[in-house]
Parts: sequence; structure tokens; C-alpha cells
Amino acid sequence: MGYETELIFIQVNHRLKGFQRVIATLQMGKICYGKIYQLVQESKVHDKDQKLGAEIDAYERQAGRCYIADGDYTETLKKMPEQERKAEIDKLLKMSATLDRKLCYIYRDSDRQCYTDKCGDILMVVSLSNLYATLIEEQARLISEGEFEVGYRRFEMAIRMIDKFMDKKIWGNEELKVIMWGH
Repeated sequence: MGYETELIFIQVNHRLKGFQRVIATLQMGKICYGKIYQLVQESKVHDKDQKLGAEIDAYERQAGRCYIADGDYTETLKKMPEQERKAEIDKLLKMSATLDRKLCYIYRDSDRQCYTDKCGDILMVVSLSNLYATLIEEQARLISEGEFEVGYRRFEMAIRMIDKFMDKKIWGNEELKVIMWGH
């Protein structure tokens, strides 16, 4: 059935390229098969030459040199003279600005920009309408094949959430999308 997947509903921020504000999350269980697997494959950020992965790794190392999990300076940075500390932080900011022009990020478990999911894959963003259509199709398949009498309950929850997120009366013209985390 695939890996544990979490849907992270995000508000697209056009002013701050890269940054995506998390609106809601939904644990989906092992759903990455069939049409959902195809959607994942179509939505993946392809990094054939591993350049983006190397940039993300370099950013992570630099962020680890500068900050601890709660956002405070590391002991090494605290002991540095002000000019050296500023240079290290400027280097980190430059790295994140470069990545932000190429990739989306969210804040997940710390104050650090998160460009990858728990499997180390670059965050993949899926449109609400594509995910909705895929879930409807998979739900129908599960019912018709007798796997579930009334469908997979988590699909039903996701479909209902997406219905609300696509409702212009509630969300207006805000662009919302989904990150499929940890497929």
C-alpha cells in the first residue's frame, strides 16, 4: 500500500517565494498505490543530477552550524567574534534565498526551513483539484473491488476537507495546495 503519508494543506504565498503556510494536516496511512502512486510520480521534483539535493544538504549543515532546534545560536556560533558569526548567518541566508527561488518550504518541527519530507525527498506540491479527482477515483475503485464497503474512511475525510478548501465562500481566492509528506 505504500509508505505512511500525511497530507499537508498549504496556502501558497506569492509574496514570499518558497514559503508555504500550513493550514491543516491529515494522516492518511499507507495510501501510495494505484492512481495516488501515479500522482506522486507525476508531482515529484526531479533532481537527476542531485544538485538540488546537494544544495539542501549544504543548507542543512550550515543551519546546524548556526542554530539549535529551538532557534538559538549553537555554542560554536555564540563563541565566535561578531563578524565571523555574521558571516556564518549571512552564508545561511544566502543559501536559503537560493533554495527559496527553486523550491517550496514549510516550517515543520523547528524554526528551520524544511525542503524535504521525512523520507528525504524534496517536497512535492499537488493541486487540490488533482488530489481530489485522484481520491474520488481511488475511493470508487476500492468500493467496486469490495476492499471497503463504503470506502476508505481517510479518503472520505480528505475529500470532505478538500471540498471545504475549494469552497470560495470560505477561502475566497486564496490558492491552496497539498504537500504529500512522506509518501
